[in-house]
Amino acid sequence: MQPLELVRLVSIAVPTLILIAIDLWLRLSREVRDQTLWWLWAACLTWTLSAAIACLYPASSTLVAYLLSPVNSFFFVGATFHLDRVRELLGEEQANRYFKWSARVIAAIGAITICLVLSPVPGIGHFLDTVASCLTSALLGWGLWHSFRRYAHPLMAYIAVAVCASMAVRQIIAAGTGNTTMWFVMTGVGVKMALMMTLVTLTLAWSFAKSTKFVIVGEPTTACVAALFIDLRQSTAWANRIDSSERVSSFMNALQIWAVECGLAHFGIKSRLELTKFLGDGYLLVWEAPETIDTYRRATAVGLALHDGFAEFKQARVTVDRMPDDFPHDVGLGLDIGRVLRLTSASGLRDYLGKAMNYAAKFQAMTKRDGGLVIAEATWEQLEAETQQRFPHTGVLQILGSTDVRVRGTRPFG
Repeated sequence: MQPLELVRLVSIAVPTLILIAIDLWLRLSREVRDQTLWWLWAACLTWTLSAAIACLYPASSTLVAYLLSPVNSFFFVGATFHLDRVRELLGEEQANRYFKWSARVIAAIGAITICLVLSPVPGIGHFLDTVASCLTSALLGWGLWHSFRRYAHPLMAYIAVAVCASMAVRQIIAAGTGNTTMWFVMTGVGVKMALMMTLVTLTLAWSFAKSTKFVIVGEPTTACVAALFIDLRQSTAWANRIDSSERVSSFMNALQIWAVECGLAHFGIKSRLELTKFLGDGYLLVWEAPETIDTYRRATAVGLALHDGFAEFKQARVTVDRMPDDFPHDVGLGLDIGRVLRLTSASGLRDYLGKAMNYAAKFQAMTKRDGGLVIAEATWEQLEAETQQRFPHTGVLQILGSTDVRVRGTRPFG
């Protein structure tokens, strides 16, 4: 057993055991369960297995490394597409679709690589393995970038990308030069160790974000947001009538996924969905975006998409999810855009306080009778003429101790 291989085994095994321990701790003590952790430590476990075989059976280490490489890439791709932040950006269905296609590509490359490595032309197999590993590193770096910006300090996002880039560069150099010197091997060990400790940091940040109370830290900062309140009409009576917590939770989860996907369709990923808060009979969605005409129009487009598509969404629950057709009859939406205070918790989660948040909630309350979408007239003035015609109803929101706000709605207020 060579000392260098033993060092590599220990440096990989220890972070893997830490990831497994965190997962068990979250499951047993905090009752927080997420598939992402399983995918992460399973990927690291394949590295540990490869290092262990290299330690015990040095003659077989190269072949085993190529056999386990596509397995490792598969697990890391799975971890990427199961990250909470990635699923927020892409939507559940899109993330699952991308994962399936990526897994098929990696499986195909892996199968071809193994065949070529065992053939008289192993160099091509080495090249394909390098391509698959670099694509995996790029994908993982993208997922970690968005996740760290959501759950931890943004500096960690840059570190994660740098580590993933270093892995890809080292893989390319190794494939091109065949460098096996001690310095180069130790560099590889260091890069893998850095990535695994980065994953441990993300896992801890994510776990605290999921399982701690919102305690404000630091100084509040200002941000321009689009705040959208979504409220189901007659939802309490519906939940009491069907008396099935599973059906209620399934419907509400589907509503959240659909709302996030509508936001992604109109905002894209350039304006981040910073907050998705469950409100009992609906959700609050908050995007940070510049205070421009484009933001007013995109945010309104999201509200109209939810407004117009709710009947189709309910029908999909009947045909796709096999649910009875007895859902809340409509949805009420309140939207406002403006500058607010951004509050950050000790766990990295954000919340917002300000006029736009209050107005959006009050606008939604004006749709109690017939549902619909309500916006401020100031927002309506920024819209295109065709979209303005969607808001034929005018009204006034009276606010105690402040100037009344003129509003526009798609349906009569009540």
